[in-house]
Amino acid sequence: MCNTLGHNGKVKAGSYFALRSSPYEIPGGGLVNKIGLRKEEKAFETRVAVIPEHATIMKKQHGISFIVEPSDQRAFQPEEYSSADVEILPLKGSDAKVILGIKEMPIDFFERSKVYIFFSHTVKGQKYNMPMLRRII
Repeated sequence: MCNTLGHNGKVKAGSYFALRSSPYEIPGGGLVNKIGLRKEEKAFETRVAVIPEHATIMKKQHGISFIVEPSDQRAFQPEEYSSADVEILPLKGSDAKVILGIKEMPIDFFERSKVYIFFSHTVKGQKYNMPMLRRII
């Protein structure tokens, strides 16, 4: 849970996502009607950007569906996402327009006309993340 900015411009504390009832348009064209959840590759990372229960709510209330990359290290098992009507597929080349993750993503993962939301340690100029930062900006 986090604070998010709603479509009316007001902060919604503790909301899982602030979306309008109609899909958003994204840069490069297209509507956000499918969101991808990236697998995490750091050995200790089990957190997820969206839990299965919230994926179900977003589909029912907003028409947003999800694709989850296969992973054995998540806090939630693939079966939990499957039972929430979430597709389990690789994200590279998928029709998900927005990709959510927790940690940095590999340089070769990024595709044009997609939006990526994740945490990266770049503000302090960490050398290991500078190539990724250059690639996405």
